[in-house]
Amino acid sequence: MPILTFEAIRENPWNVVALDLPPQPCRLLLRAAALAADYCRRSEYLFMLAARAAPWRLANSKEDIPMALNNRSIPLQIVYFVLTFLAVLALLTFLHW
Repeated sequence: MPILTFEAIRENPWNVVALDLPPQPCRLLLRAAALAADYCRRSEYLFMLAARAAPWRLANSKEDIPMALNNRSIPLQIVYFVLTFLAVLALLTFLHW
């Protein structure tokens, strides 16, 4: 089975979930994997929140499904998500040099 490398994380952050760690990973690889995993977790959470907040309409139906999201901390979560993404991107760009 393929192992996790910096290149694999750079190609797709979700590789941290799918690939095995090498037998002796360095601390920098572990940190990059932790950042990528946190990015994936937060992005899925925000996608879930966005799906709940959107007013959806069933196919072949005229009934709206009201789903209001009354969480005022969402803008802060989005800011943290963007900052986490930028940190992962900066780390991977630095490692590419």
